[in-house]
Amino acid sequence: MLPKGFELIEHYLKEPLNVLNLSNNNFSIDNGNLNEDLWNRLPLTRCLLLNKNSIFELSCKISGKFSELHAMNCNLHYICPQIYKRFGDSNICFEMNIAKNPTLKSIPFIPKYIYQPISAKEIQTDEWFTVEDVKNVGFFK
Repeated sequence: MLPKGFELIEHYLKEPLNVLNLSNNNFSIDNGNLNEDLWNRLPLTRCLLLNKNSIFELSCKISGKFSELHAMNCNLHYICPQIYKRFGDSNICFEMNIAKNPTLKSIPFIPKYIYQPISAKEIQTDEWFTVEDVKNVGFFK
């Protein structure tokens, strides 16, 4: 659970919040009210990391609070289309990594850019890649 008032943290920082890493924090649809414990208390940030939390969905309440989202291995079943809609018609770059969510059968929007997935033989064991790793795989040739 994020503490009450956590959503106001950016007012106390000298610089904008660049990355908020909430990965592996045991947020779960089964352990309480995600609206009160998580979604309503998220501050504005450039990058939000929610990896390995069993959150079931990405709520509409987080729309516009970030431009980069990582929600890998989160037992996702649903993503609110408003999250992407905010960026879909603009020139602002939006990045979403929702890998390792086998229960997510579809997404409710059509991304502006779809990148070819890397093959299994090119996948590294580390879930984070450097820019050089991505260039070597062929995304930016």
